[in-house]
Amino acid sequence: MDSKQKKLILSSIYKAFAFFIVVSICWIVYYACNLLVKQEGILWLNIILIGLAFFLFLNLLISLVKFRKFKNIYKLSKYLFYISFLIISSIIAGIFALYYLKYELDMGYYLTAGVLCFADILSIIMAYVSVNLARIFKNTSVVIDDISEIPTYDDELQLKKQLDELNRKLEIKKVAEQIEAMKKELNN
Repeated sequence: MDSKQKKLILSSIYKAFAFFIVVSICWIVYYACNLLVKQEGILWLNIILIGLAFFLFLNLLISLVKFRKFKNIYKLSKYLFYISFLIISSIIAGIFALYYLKYELDMGYYLTAGVLCFADILSIIMAYVSVNLARIFKNTSVVIDDISEIPTYDDELQLKKQLDELNRKLEIKKVAEQIEAMKKELNN
């Protein structure tokens, strides 16, 4: 599989994950706001769901904006995992709090919490796919398909770039040697 096919597959996976995360954020905010307007359900739980959806939206923005530039990946990944840990730990704490306080929840809350967890996991996977996409876009190595053993157009372009770079370095070396030879002649 050449780099063009990898780009297409990874970018389509990236877009599908982003679409699902946006849809899940919309669902979470709609569900919580709908219960707030109707004054049904648990007030603090609805507010927390909206806050967690905001954090999930931050994860999505980080993945969409910052990972493509491929700078400060460590700090961004650390922040992304921190937000993800915050979301998942707050969902677990909420489940324990609801269990010990003996609240009865309808199925919508459980569905919304499940969608939130799944979208958070997808945001982490999306960051990983984003890093792979950035590597493919900035990759300078040549990979020839193992099955066909025939270089593709991308491989040929990479080989030509490497050849041009080596020729340029060779020319610089020749010019440097000529300058050194002329300096020796002038010193004699």
